[in-house]
Amino acid sequence: MVAGALAMVADVTVYASEGTEVRRFQDGVFAVVELGTDSNGRTESERRLAGLEYLAARSSARPLLEEVGSQPGRLEDLVGNAASAHWVAAESMLPDAPPDLTVVAGYQQSAAAQLSTSRWPHTPVVVVPLVPSGASLLVPAFASELNGAALALVFTDEERSALEGTTEVPARRISVPMTSNPSVLGGPHEQVGERDYVAVISGSRSDSSSTSASQALLLVARFPDQTFAVSASDALAVFGRGQAFYGEAIGRGTDLLRLMAWASATIDLRPGPMLARRCLQSLVHGTPILVPAASRGREHAQLGRGGLWFEGAAELFGAAEALFAPTLQETLRRQSREYLDQRCRPTERFADDVLTALRVVTDVLPASVTVGGSVADLNVS
Repeated sequence: MVAGALAMVADVTVYASEGTEVRRFQDGVFAVVELGTDSNGRTESERRLAGLEYLAARSSARPLLEEVGSQPGRLEDLVGNAASAHWVAAESMLPDAPPDLTVVAGYQQSAAAQLSTSRWPHTPVVVVPLVPSGASLLVPAFASELNGAALALVFTDEERSALEGTTEVPARRISVPMTSNPSVLGGPHEQVGERDYVAVISGSRSDSSSTSASQALLLVARFPDQTFAVSASDALAVFGRGQAFYGEAIGRGTDLLRLMAWASATIDLRPGPMLARRCLQSLVHGTPILVPAASRGREHAQLGRGGLWFEGAAELFGAAEALFAPTLQETLRRQSREYLDQRCRPTERFADDVLTALRVVTDVLPASVTVGGSVADLNVS
């Protein structure tokens, strides 16, 4: 998203740390260089690192993650160094002429920020850290390499807190490119029809033993008089008046928007860890949300005052029952409008936000000037 905003006024070269051979090609507005630094060792190291990030959301893993953040070298002991060492090999493939700006995507790619700082000491480095929900305890392990960056662009307050609490990098919150889609308001989803219903998004197969699939079934059993449209990865099921109708899983994004836009409420049992974009999409279309307390969606529900959150089955039932009341739904819709005006922007205004933020660290971004050789890592964007 940030690279796309820069491409509106700049020549952007994307250095992607992928592939086993160096490859250069044009992809739309971007010049792309695949660095060819993939290896079996790197794959295994990144797999272990992803495992640590997954554990970050679990309270039982907190002592280990605090140890990783506070003891230099502990991260390398656990995952190896191949997840970052590929940037050393990539140095010879970078141009000698310094770019006007370097953008590094992903806090785990902190070695790229350090590489840019050492190779082009007068070029400002901007980090888009993309810290997922719950992973804040891992950020300190990368802080020493991130500290050379001039600025971090973040999308959520939780992400900003993760940076400000552990690094010296100033963090600036930017908006999310998103607006309502008028086309989905033309009529309800054909599998649901004109029913008054609550949309439930499980993010799992309907017959799986996952927490979200189980919670969806518990809601159906607990509120038999309420109609639910449950979107699972393998089916869209409509439950109401003691009957169940199963149809094809929702595959298109516009169909999911339509499902949420016509619902009285959206219960997202598995919001995305980075932005909880579905939650914002629901709010943008005027539908309040209910989300797990430990998810990134809570920020939109709590700070945006556009929804409720729960921890455990008892709170889920209580919050759901409250959310079913039309008066509360209308209050949440009204309260979230100001938040959405601040956090969501059309594409052009999002680009303006990005360029305004970047002008703090570089003076080469007036609208009439082209910026050459910007660096981003699409492997984690």
